[in-house]
Amino acid sequence: MLAVRPNTVISKNQPLRFFIKAEAQNYISNSKEVIITSADSLQYVNVALLKLSNLPEGVKNETKQTTAVAGKIDTDFVVNIMEDNSNEAIVSATFPANTVFNDVSNNPITTSGNLNISVTNFSSTVPESFDALPGGITTVTNTNENISFIVAGAVDIKATLGNIAVKSFSSPIAFDVNIASDVYNPITKSPIKVGDQVPMWSKDENSTLWNNEGFATVTQDAVSGKLKTRILVSHLSTWITAFDLAACTNPTVLTYNSNSEETKTAYLKVYVKGGSNQMIIAKTLSVKNGSEIQFELPQGITSTAALYQGANDKGVLISTIDLAACAATATITNSLVSTNPTLSFDLQTSCSNGIFRYSGPIEYKEKGTALWSPFTPSDAGKLSTTLLAWDKNYDFRIIYRGQEYKRSRTVLQSEFRSNGAVWEFFG
Repeated sequence: MLAVRPNTVISKNQPLRFFIKAEAQNYISNSKEVIITSADSLQYVNVALLKLSNLPEGVKNETKQTTAVAGKIDTDFVVNIMEDNSNEAIVSATFPANTVFNDVSNNPITTSGNLNISVTNFSSTVPESFDALPGGITTVTNTNENISFIVAGAVDIKATLGNIAVKSFSSPIAFDVNIASDVYNPITKSPIKVGDQVPMWSKDENSTLWNNEGFATVTQDAVSGKLKTRILVSHLSTWITAFDLAACTNPTVLTYNSNSEETKTAYLKVYVKGGSNQMIIAKTLSVKNGSEIQFELPQGITSTAALYQGANDKGVLISTIDLAACAATATITNSLVSTNPTLSFDLQTSCSNGIFRYSGPIEYKEKGTALWSPFTPSDAGKLSTTLLAWDKNYDFRIIYRGQEYKRSRTVLQSEFRSNGAVWEFFG
């Protein structure tokens, strides 16, 4: 958990930035830049480690292996990511025979061994995929310009040769990446078409900066008729084709109005209105009546903001609103009535050195499910929530001083005291 001291001064031009990287064996590593603005109170940052056997919606991976002798392959090596239940490739790349593979110091790798290449494709329109994109879509480039991206396609490429990490090649490798036919082109203000030019960007996993790599031309596959762009990959990192637009001069402030004073976990996604609804922003946050949610929009783009209950867009939709280009303010209203009881908790723990009352985020999940979601946060041991149902068993966990604490509990009405419309629990 990252916390900011109350007397910390944060300005619009100088928000606080943190870089977080997570990696583990047999997982696709990930990194995120966390930006804290003056409007933020509590936000949740998902740094997803992708397990190849259980990828989120909108993410596809292909990992292939061949043998290299003295650092070279003697035949062309093809890597394709195939569409589900189809013979069509959504990503295709050919590594020509005699390609020289270089290490992180740009020295040729001359050892013999297995060449492993892993290619991951990310949808720009699926929130789970957008969240999982390594590094996320920040608004910082190698020229320190503050911009917003409208993403068309995205791939992450990693390779090893004889257990040595590959960083670059003797010649760029062409990656053909399919894109949806209704991707919105903010330059022409119409769906993308053959001949359009889309900027290419790359970002190393240890950096927060996106580097401009020129342009990719939209073409049409001769067999499938699908639109695609060809990315010329000169080094291994995350690559995207994305239109870059100047960020609005001032952030948009979205006010959350609710028919209750309860603090709720909510999932916000903001996407381009029309076209294939390319994602602009996706984040999980804690809100209560009157909360202000601040984010930056690209200039000249009409967008839609959708707010959901819970930690993803699979929860109940609270409301959607359209946002004019560079809208300064907007209001989103939660008028939903929960069928769950309103539960009020007053919790404390007796320790050897006194009484402990926890403040901070909590995660929970229904017993037997795999995905942890943000629960209503605790303030000095007190919280009020409608996220729980009677007679269901839940798992809860907190991270305190670097240590994980878990507890399972069934919500039994007999353990609560009725106080009007609120059920109270002391313990």
